[in-house]
Amino acid sequence: RILLHFDITKLGALDNLLEVCKDHGLFIALFLIYNIGLGDYYAPMRVVIDRLKAEPQSSIGVMKFSNESDFCGHLLLLYMSKLLAGRTFPNGLSVPADRLPLIKSSIFDFLFRPCIEKEFSTAQIKTPYQNLLYLLQLDAVALLGILESSISDPDFVSTTTQFQRIVQQTTSLQSSDTDPTRAHQSIIDILIMTVFGLDEKKVPAPSSSSSSSVSTTTPAILEANMLDPNHPDNAWVKDACAPHRTVFTRQHKDILFHFFGNVLLLRTVVVPPSLATQTLMFLASHRPDVAEGKRVENPAERKRREDILQRLLEILPTRLYGSIKPELTLELELSKFFKVLVWFHHKDRDFPRAIDFHLKDTQLQKQVFQYIRDIMAVEDTTQAERDRIKSKVISRLHELIAVDGDEVALLIAEVFTDQHSQVVRQLESHPELQFKYLHGIIEKLTKSQEDQPQETKSGIRVLEKEFERYIDLMAQFDATRVYSYLISHTNYRLEFALVVCEKYGIIDGASYLKERMGDVTGAVLLLVKSVHNKLDSLLKWINSSSASGDVDIEGDGTV
Repeated sequence: RILLHFDITKLGALDNLLEVCKDHGLFIALFLIYNIGLGDYYAPMRVVIDRLKAEPQSSIGVMKFSNESDFCGHLLLLYMSKLLAGRTFPNGLSVPADRLPLIKSSIFDFLFRPCIEKEFSTAQIKTPYQNLLYLLQLDAVALLGILESSISDPDFVSTTTQFQRIVQQTTSLQSSDTDPTRAHQSIIDILIMTVFGLDEKKVPAPSSSSSSSVSTTTPAILEANMLDPNHPDNAWVKDACAPHRTVFTRQHKDILFHFFGNVLLLRTVVVPPSLATQTLMFLASHRPDVAEGKRVENPAERKRREDILQRLLEILPTRLYGSIKPELTLELELSKFFKVLVWFHHKDRDFPRAIDFHLKDTQLQKQVFQYIRDIMAVEDTTQAERDRIKSKVISRLHELIAVDGDEVALLIAEVFTDQHSQVVRQLESHPELQFKYLHGIIEKLTKSQEDQPQETKSGIRVLEKEFERYIDLMAQFDATRVYSYLISHTNYRLEFALVVCEKYGIIDGASYLKERMGDVTGAVLLLVKSVHNKLDSLLKWINSSSASGDVDIEGDGTV
């Protein structure tokens, strides 16, 4: 904190200050002195990684980081993240534009430079990328996040000559250009080798020089060959996917699969087919621990996982995941990724199943009506497909009306006009759904209030008995609207409507109908009786409230 307020460039004895910082774990000050005082952005990364490597390891090479090492390791990740974003750490100043390409190069040189021969020979985990190995063990999520944001930067490759060296490490090509596709691919290849592990004999031994790169006999990982796991240059890929000893747990690999999913969307890299399918299965996988209450998955993260999966399926060739499609669709159903399942079945032209999954997702339910219209409107939809869609609509009629009865009425009127009578009959045992459907047909679509039978805008003929059925259902499920319907329509028998109003105690409707039928006295008596009943109810309430002390009645009768 004190150093932040000084001009580091004017301080003397910086070497002594650095030693003090190292001895006492003052890594933030150490970053500041190296960067501002000495203009060195590489050395502090070396100091921190040496500190991490000094930590004890288990018998299989798993690091056991102390709290202090964990802290300084995360400072290093933050340091790299800030620099790659063009900011210094910890003061957040802008990095000089002329130095930024070199700084970015130094970070990737630090991550992907092979270790020296001595370190490789003594390492328990035989990978030439020891710095990468340690930081992945420390915090795979943070490190892969840094890599993902870097390779997604369109200006990064063109300004970072270090990518060319990385390319030469993992390919036999000696091109002088900085092809972003090749650079991205090389990073992915190195990650695969480091996390999934290679047979020790197949890892090219680094030379004794710390600046030398991996032998150019390393198999070339090129897009033309990657989709063929039997290609001779891809022999190591099978070993990479096989269960070798590795320090990385399933959780680490899952993190890498998530990273693969994001990076594959760039369309500049490929991974071995087996790892691509594992990535898809990971993204689709059901998380039972969430249901068991052990962990709550962030809804936003879950949504991102589903979106990444769908976008991947849209760009990956079908042959890549065709062999795992049954298992994949099962996982999708267990995970309730219905949007992806809709896409899957639509792509296969299994439109009825796509409708099923629309109805299972509360976010997609409202879209199902337009989806059906669009499919039925497409010219290349065959008659057999149309018939299957029609059958699906009729069989799922109850769920569709529960979503939106008016939309169902509109759909029947526009697309399935000949099914109106069947729909009415099928809903006889579900009166509330039948009411919603008839409401949509009669209130939304009729073009006249006078003709009997009426005809909707689409040509559906609404029979007199259907109008009367609608009035009966309205009296049951929406009685307050009966009177307004009766005074604004004439397409019903007065005698029938009166019976319905009397049956369900709709006084205003019954009085209106009696008046229309010429029984004015009967209409008035009904209204008077209704008023008396309401007064009696009011008096009973007042008396009961007074007895309980809730209402005070004065001597003059006022309340």
